[in-house]
Amino acid sequence: MIPLRDDIPARSTPVVNHLLIAVNVAVFLVQAAQGPHADRFVYVYGLVPARYFVPQIAEYFSTGQQLFAMLSFMFLHGGLWHLLGNMWSLYIFGDNVESAKSSAGGVGRRCAGGIG
Repeated sequence: MIPLRDDIPARSTPVVNHLLIAVNVAVFLVQAAQGPHADRFVYVYGLVPARYFVPQIAEYFSTGQQLFAMLSFMFLHGGLWHLLGNMWSLYIFGDNVESAKSSAGGVGRRCAGGIG
């Protein structure tokens, strides 16, 4: 089943939810604009295990780049349908999460959830 909507109204405007959707779409557009260099883009900004466990590959990345990839991978998508499915679910259910929790820590909590 594909969810079309939920029955729980948001208590306020889901600002963090809309921000996360906008960032995901923007990153996808940048990723799509890479053309033939898309694989390199994913390798640099995606979560590629070899970057962390193969010393010959890990030496090409600084500690900052390794840590940044732990955050940036959450905004990469494998294609248009992957993006649309994720953003549709976020649009439908994200406002409920944001209403249940405060907007102030929303981005931090969601990023921590993506890492852990």
